[in-house]
Amino acid sequence: MKKEKKIILSSVSTIICESFLLCLLSFLILSFFATNKITDNIKESVKINVFLNEINETEITRITKTLKNNDYIKDVLFVSKEKAAESLSKIIGEDFLNVLDGKNPLLDCIDITLKPEHANLDKFKELDFFLKNKFNEEINEVKFHENLIEKINYN
Repeated sequence: MKKEKKIILSSVSTIICESFLLCLLSFLILSFFATNKITDNIKESVKINVFLNEINETEITRITKTLKNNDYIKDVLFVSKEKAAESLSKIIGEDFLNVLDGKNPLLDCIDITLKPEHANLDKFKELDFFLKNKFNEEINEVKFHENLIEKINYN
């Protein structure tokens, strides 16, 4: 009888330990996938801002179509200088154009989001080089946060 109790107790403790280990393993696996998803979301939040010179809509469409055809680009969004001024006014809480006599100093912009698997510094620099060479006359400036990209990919 004592032997049976020991066997039962041993079996129960084994089942409890195995259950605990399976729960722990499941938690670690879920944490891994959640971390990857969070990292991808962070990578997608880093954008390349392409500030444009005064160009017509045909040129803007040509640039955005060219960008959308790249396999490593997830999203291309054109932001007019009027929309940018409106957003900035909301952020600062007043219409800054009144101070500037109604003249909008902002530039039209194209925001580019890379796919997470391509959001590394080399790809950002490659795209920067491509844009400056292919659309040199149309582009005023290309900006991205080099340090932030390095830190995201380092971690």
